[in-house]
Amino acid sequence: MSTQNTEATPRREAASSQSRRMASPAPLPERAERNNRKWVAILIVVFLVGIFLGALIYRQKHHAKDVVAVVGGKLIVKPEFYHRLEVTLGRQTLQTLITGDLTIQYAKYLKVMPPRSYIDQTYNLMMHFPMYQKQFEATGLNPQEIEHDLRVQIARAEILTHGAPVTNQQMLNYYETNIDPNNPKALFYMPEEMQVAIIVCKSKAAIFDAQRALNSNVSFSQVAKEYSVDPSKQQGGLVGSPIQDHAKNPSQAAFVNSIFQLRIGQTSNPMPVTVLGHKTYWIVRCLDKSPMFKAPFDAVKEQCTIGVLLSRVTPAMAVKSDAGFINWVKKSNVQIFWPDYESLQGIIKSEG
Repeated sequence: MSTQNTEATPRREAASSQSRRMASPAPLPERAERNNRKWVAILIVVFLVGIFLGALIYRQKHHAKDVVAVVGGKLIVKPEFYHRLEVTLGRQTLQTLITGDLTIQYAKYLKVMPPRSYIDQTYNLMMHFPMYQKQFEATGLNPQEIEHDLRVQIARAEILTHGAPVTNQQMLNYYETNIDPNNPKALFYMPEEMQVAIIVCKSKAAIFDAQRALNSNVSFSQVAKEYSVDPSKQQGGLVGSPIQDHAKNPSQAAFVNSIFQLRIGQTSNPMPVTVLGHKTYWIVRCLDKSPMFKAPFDAVKEQCTIGVLLSRVTPAMAVKSDAGFINWVKKSNVQIFWPDYESLQGIIKSEG
C-alpha cells in the first residue's frame, strides 16, 4: 500500500504541474479584448482620416474655381485677390468710370456728341481687323467696355474742340501719316511680325552639337536649355517678336530677312550673327507669324477725325474746356453708395 501511495503521489504532482502549465494561457480573452480595442481604435483613426481627406478634396474641388494662383503650395483665392484690387485700385477705377460717364453726358449737353449708331458702326468696323482685335484682347476688357471707352474718347475730343468741322482731306492726311512704315508711332499700320525661339552659341562646335541634338528629335525647348547661352534658355529659347521693318541696323538686315523666310514650325540652319561686336551662332525656330496690316481708311475714319481735332487743341482751349466741364459736374447728380468710396463724391464735384 505504501509503495502504491508513494508512486501515486508523484503522478498526482506531475498531473498537477502539467495542469498548471496548461492553465497559464488563461488570460486569452483579455488579450483578445485588448487586440479588439486596438483594431477598433485603428479603424476609427482611418475613418476619421478618410472623412478629413474626403472633406478636403471636396472643398478643394468646390473652391477650385476661386483659386487665382498657387505659390509654393499657398493658395491665392478670389476674395483675397479682389480685396487687394479694391483697396489699391478701387477708388481710381470708380473715379475713371464716373468721369467717363460724365464726359459722355457733358458732350450730349453741349450737343457735340455723335449719334450712337455712328459710334457703333466705327466699333464694328474696327473689330473686323486683327490689329485692333489684338489691342482689344490685350486690355482684357469685354466688348461693351471697349465700346464705352471709344464713346468716352470721342466725347472728349468733341468737347475739347466743340465739334469744330474736319475736312475729308485733313482726315486723309492724318491717315497717310499713320500708315507710313517709316513712322514708328504709326497708329494704323502693323508690320509683319513673328514669334520665335532661339538657340545661341559662342562657337561653331557648340551650335552644330545643338543641331545634331535637334536632328535626333530632341525638343527645341530642351536643346535650348542645354546648349544656348542666351537668357531665353530658361523659357526654352522663347523671345519677343522680331519686327521686320524695325531691322534698321544694316548688319542685321540679312539675318532678319532670312528669319522672315521661315514658315511656321520651320527651323533654320545655324547662322553667324554679330551681337555687340561678338560673333555668335544662332538657330531660329518660327512659332507663329502675323502678316503686315494696314487698316482701311473707312475702318479708322472716326479715329482720324479725333486725331485731327486733338492736334488743333491749344493749352488755352484745354483750360477753358476743363473749366466748363468742372462747372457742369458741380451741378450734376452723382451718388456713391459704398461707404468706402463716399469721399470720392466731393473730389469729383470739386475736380471734375
